[in-house]
Amino acid sequence: MASRPEHRMSISDRAKQFSSFDALSGLEAALERKRRELGLFEKPILGEDALVALNEKLSELSKGKRVSIKYYSSGEFHVSSGVIAAVDKTEHFISLDGERISFDDIDDILFEIE
Repeated sequence: MASRPEHRMSISDRAKQFSSFDALSGLEAALERKRRELGLFEKPILGEDALVALNEKLSELSKGKRVSIKYYSSGEFHVSSGVIAAVDKTEHFISLDGERISFDDIDDILFEIE
């Protein structure tokens, strides 16, 4: 007959055997620190008021207008200024001095006074 171990394992120690294991513990925190160091940000979600204001500005865009556009790309914000070459409302992009900017990436639009 098999003998029982002298010391029984506590219930909490037994439970640890079956708990989930994170082989890369601390990785997410390290990545977040690195993003902050590099100045990389997650794409912000605009509030309802900001979306309404942005949609009004998008409706005013037309070829030949001079604007500055703040947009999100590759983990950081960029600002491009220039003359609008094209506004494609079906494909949802603006062509600004050879640069193609998606409506979804735009954070703000400033119209320059002519």
